[in-house]
Amino acid sequence: MIDEARINELIGLCIQTGQPETFGYMLQQFIDSLQAAQNDLRINSHLKNQEIFHALKGRCGTFGATAIAQAIIEAEHAPPENHHIHLNQILLVISQSIDVLQQLLAVHSQKS
Repeated sequence: MIDEARINELIGLCIQTGQPETFGYMLQQFIDSLQAAQNDLRINSHLKNQEIFHALKGRCGTFGATAIAQAIIEAEHAPPENHHIHLNQILLVISQSIDVLQQLLAVHSQKS
């Protein structure tokens, strides 16, 4: 769901630059953006959702949120009549990823 190696790489980069607290801030920003995307996907049209998908894939790459990115790729290649099925899958994966990331943030906050 979340690429642990990518997370460790980001933590390492923050430590190397002397700003270990930056990871927690970045992670919270990512969680917030996922929650906003989740809300937007529920209320927007198919065309607008395509824009949201594109933005999400980029952010997911940064944080190693591979499950979300994969669900989006599958939705992009699905026939339009199956859009609602894939949208529901994306929303589920986002929700699950938010839970995992919030746990990660809590653990990271305790260590900082």
